[in-house]
Amino acid sequence: TKDYGTKKDVDVIVNDYYYFKSITGARADIKYKTNMRENDNGYNSLNTINIGEVEIRFDIRYVGDNYFDSEWERDVLNRRINYQLKENLNIFIPCLKDELYSLIYNIIIQKPNPEKNKHIPRVNELLGNIKLEKLDFKDYNQVLEFLNKFLNENYYNYKKPFDKSVNFYLR
Repeated sequence: TKDYGTKKDVDVIVNDYYYFKSITGARADIKYKTNMRENDNGYNSLNTINIGEVEIRFDIRYVGDNYFDSEWERDVLNRRINYQLKENLNIFIPCLKDELYSLIYNIIIQKPNPEKNKHIPRVNELLGNIKLEKLDFKDYNQVLEFLNKFLNENYYNYKKPFDKSVNFYLR
């Protein structure tokens, strides 16, 4: 088996962590085995799944882990869309609105240097797709106001993640 690398992973959100692990054959990342969710309800959810002889790391986020507000996590799953990755291979992905706001949340709430985040180009592309102006991530208050509007309209709250490897900054 080939190693996918140490820094890259696929983020997924599921409604049942253990069911996802059972159907995918996900294995606890050996580096974090003592803090894994399946060990006394530990905080880490990083797993490895073998796909086509390639070891791929997955951050398995689940409803109730406080990665986002639980209601939002449920709504992301309920609003998901079917996406054809290639012929005969479909996957579910978040709707554009959830992708947009979850990336913004990740950038300004869960990352230390929001103005330098690698996801900013994707956020601006999504904003363009829905005919909104680009956000200036150097202006934290502007971006926070934009996110707050979405959270308030949907009755979502900021949550400190259960996973200790995920930062939580409310500046």
